[in-house]
Amino acid sequence: MKKLYTLIAILLLNMAAFAQAPQKMSYQAVVRDAANGLIANQMVGMQISVLQGSDTGTPVYIETQTPTTNANGLASLEIGTGNIVSGTFASIDWSTGTYYIKTETDLAGGNTYTISGASQLLSVPYALYAGGSNGGLSDGAAAGNTPYWNGTSWVTNSSNIFNNGANVGINTPTPERILEVHSNVTYSAGQTASLMLSDNFQKWNLGLGYQPAKRFSISTQDQTERFVITETGNIGIGIITPLAKLDVAGQIKITDGTHGAGKVLTSDANGLATWTTPGAASAPYHHFTGTAFGQTMSFPVGNSGAIITLALLENCLGSRTVGGMIFYDPISNEVMIMNSSGGNTGGAGLNSITAAANVLTLNNGCVPMTFTFTVTSDVVTITVGGDPNGIMESKWTVLGI
Repeated sequence: MKKLYTLIAILLLNMAAFAQAPQKMSYQAVVRDAANGLIANQMVGMQISVLQGSDTGTPVYIETQTPTTNANGLASLEIGTGNIVSGTFASIDWSTGTYYIKTETDLAGGNTYTISGASQLLSVPYALYAGGSNGGLSDGAAAGNTPYWNGTSWVTNSSNIFNNGANVGINTPTPERILEVHSNVTYSAGQTASLMLSDNFQKWNLGLGYQPAKRFSISTQDQTERFVITETGNIGIGIITPLAKLDVAGQIKITDGTHGAGKVLTSDANGLATWTTPGAASAPYHHFTGTAFGQTMSFPVGNSGAIITLALLENCLGSRTVGGMIFYDPISNEVMIMNSSGGNTGGAGLNSITAAANVLTLNNGCVPMTFTFTVTSDVVTITVGGDPNGIMESKWTVLGI
C-alpha cells in the first residue's frame, strides 16, 4: 500500500532593511512519515515552486535543494539559493497578485517527489517586503520631491529633480515649463554646464551648455560647438564668434518653392525674402543670325525693366542697317525707343524703327518686320514676324538697368 507522508512548514522571511524585492526566503519543514515518525538526520530531495494566483497557479519560479534534517526531523533551507529550474527569484513582483509556496519532497534524497503541499503567502511576507504602507520610502519634505537611491537608502527630501504633477524641474522646486533646468553655479574660465541628450536609435549625442565666453552653444558628440548664441544675441552656425545677428560659416540652402537655377534672393518692403529671376543686367548676350522670320528669343528681366541695344540688317532695299536703343517695361509690357540711327528716327519712313505698345516695327520699304514682346513669370520672349525676306540678321544686347 502506498504510504502517505505529511509535511509541516514554517515560513520566515530574510529581508533587507530597505524596500527591495526579497533575494531569499528562509524555509523550515518538519518531515514525518505515514506513521507520524520523524525523518531525522536524513538528506531529502525537495522541489520548491512559487505559484501565482492559486495553489494550482502558474509557477513563476522553481528550484531544487537537498537539505538534511536534524535530530528533530527539521529541514532548513533558503528559497532563492537552490538549483534553479525556471524563473528568477529576484524578479518576482510580490506586490501584484496572490502567491503560494508549493513543496514536493523525495525522502530518498532524489527527485522522485512523493510528498506535495501548497500554502498561501499571507500578509506577513508582503508587509516585510513593503517595509510599511509606503513601500519603505519616507515622506518627502515638500510636494513634488522625487526620490533617488544614494547607494545606501532612498532619499525623498531632494529637489534636484522636482515633479509637481504638471511640470518637471531640475535644480528648481518651482518649474514653470514642462521641463525647466536651472543652474546656480557662477561660471569662471573653463567651467561649463551641460545637458547631454542621446538617441539610442540614431546614435547621436548633443551637448547643451553655457560656455565661459558668455555664449550658449550646442555641441556634437565630438565636443565641437556647432550652434552658438552670444550674450549680445548674435547667432553663429559653424562659427563660435558671430559678428552679426546671423553669421554662417559655410554654404546656406533656402528652399521655399520660389527657388530655381540662376535666381537671386530679394526682399520686399517688409524685409521678407524670396527667390526671384535676376534683372536684365545679368542676362546673356542675344544674337539672331540668318533669316529671322518666325524666330524667338527669351531672357529674364527684373521688375525694373531692361535697356536693350539692337542692330537690324534689312534685306529689302539695299541691305541697310538700322540701330538703336530701346527700353522695355515688363510691368506694362511696353517698348519705348530711346534713340535710333540709320533712318528716320521715330517716323514711318523707310529704314526706321517705331514702337507701339509691346511691338517694335522695322519699316524697311517692303512688308514691315515686327518684334513682339511678351512676358511670363519674369521671362521676356521676343517673336519675329512680318516679311519672311525682310531681314538678314539681328543683334540684340540686353544691358538691364
